Amino acid sequence: MKIIVDTNIVFSGILNQKSRIGKILISEQKYFDFYSCYYLQTELINHYPKIVNITKKSSEIIVEIEKYVTKNIKFINEIIIPKNFLIESEKLVKDVDFDDILFVALTKYLNGRLWTGDKQLIKHLKMKGFTQIITTQEILRLLDKY
Repeated sequence: MKIIVDTNIVFSGILNQKSRIGKILISEQKYFDFYSCYYLQTELINHYPKIVNITKKSSEIIVEIEKYVTKNIKFINEIIIPKNFLIESEKLVKDVDFDDILFVALTKYLNGRLWTGDKQLIKHLKMKGFTQIITTQEILRLLDKY
């Protein structure tokens, strides 16, 4: 299963690698293929001061933790996403969080499932008919099955 990982999931994994989210991201997965766009890395860099403040670790350490947490994510250059997916995704997220356009577009392009912890985004997308979403709970249930 293709799972597109958004920034708040990786952010959570960086803050606590031993959390359920951290463990899912870090462990070798036979059942899931994790993807994201390069924009995720840009967003994380913009959040480094906040991450440093929360963790009380240096930005150099945060960079190493980020590499560790994202080691199983295949990064896709967002410029390859066809324009029609971007236009459709803009319509879906413009009223909730413009920063999520690329993650939704990549989900549509790869025909995957968007893994996000943003409850407001999930609610909004479902209201608009977008159902290609997976939660941490659903991932854990699937892992239990396997």
